[in-house]
Amino acid sequence: MSKIVIDKCHICGQNRELTWEHIPPKSSGNNRSVKYYYTFDVPSFGDSLSEAAQSHKKAFHVSQGGLKFRTLCSDCNNFTGANYVTAYSDFAVQLQNDLRNIRQAENLNKSLHFNRKIMPLNFLKEVLALFCSILPYYTVQKYKFADFVLNKEMQTFPDDKFDLYMYVSTTENGLFKFTPPMGVYNTAVNDFFAGAEISAPPMGFLLLFKSDKFKSRNKLPLPSIKLMNRNSYNEEVEFSFDLPLLKPSRAPLAFKNYSLFK
Repeated sequence: MSKIVIDKCHICGQNRELTWEHIPPKSSGNNRSVKYYYTFDVPSFGDSLSEAAQSHKKAFHVSQGGLKFRTLCSDCNNFTGANYVTAYSDFAVQLQNDLRNIRQAENLNKSLHFNRKIMPLNFLKEVLALFCSILPYYTVQKYKFADFVLNKEMQTFPDDKFDLYMYVSTTENGLFKFTPPMGVYNTAVNDFFAGAEISAPPMGFLLLFKSDKFKSRNKLPLPSIKLMNRNSYNEEVEFSFDLPLLKPSRAPLAFKNYSLFK
């Protein structure tokens, strides 16, 4: 029987019993044992992650029954599950089916076009909820992600100092990978940027922070999904995506054979 963990929920910030949450949602295909890489030592700061994720000396970690973390209270877990997971999982399953008909090895680092029905705002809020689960709570609080996630109807960001990018993560020997917030120096343009990453095939996401400390002048050559906030809650639309098919490397915020800056 799993031990009870009382700690700060990464969304609401209350000290409560934390529950296991699948990242990405179990219904999106995250229901089998997976190997995953945590590319940066997560500082404690009262943030509870799975016991496996805290074993930093391992080259990789194994999570049984899908990848999951224990960072949310039951109320926040149930709220996001009831309101946003369907939009995320439906698109993930469609994308997974599309990739079965693509020779992925031949199309790595190429842009692929997808045209699918999706509830954009619901999808966007679920992606940010997933990041809340892996980000330290002080980061969630600083950028006011909880305000946006916990209000279904909210379309404007309380704090707009971030960008959110999406790519297709190859399902052929793809990596489950998580990178908490970190600064990266880009020698090509002599500049810094700070970001976090979630790669969980068939999708991957990069969260790029804008702050006084990291004043990157660059935008990543990846599609931004922030404009999904233009649609209202539960509004379903035909959405066109041009997404690069990438294979993340084990290095922080990096892909094999693909330059983040062009």
